Amino acid sequence: NDHKHGRGKMRFADGRTFEGEYRNGQMVQGTMTYQDGSTYSGSWLDGMRHGFGRCVFTDDSIYEGEFQEGEFFGRGKMTWNDGGWYEGEWFNGEMHGQGREMRYDSSLRHDGEWVKGQPIRNKK
Repeated sequence: NDHKHGRGKMRFADGRTFEGEYRNGQMVQGTMTYQDGSTYSGSWLDGMRHGFGRCVFTDDSIYEGEFQEGEFFGRGKMTWNDGGWYEGEWFNGEMHGQGREMRYDSSLRHDGEWVKGQPIRNKK
């Protein structure tokens, strides 16, 4: 029915490339390489990262986890290029909910609640 269906590779006018699986004209699973060289490999829905996937950024930081409508959403782990990492809950692309962040030197930054990317510390 004149729709992309099956495995293929698409080069977009803006310089992105997608290689993976199409169903009824929609990307469903595969790797997008962006103009800056960063990549996303995983599930797609309506042209957006959605479901489980892995992003590798140009600075070698890596996010692996859940996405919703293109954003980090649900559970996931971000490992920064200095070796530090955060693992836990995400909401609209930010650390939000329960999570743990470790610094590059393996010292604990925060283990507990996060709101809009910021740790919530208990007042004493």
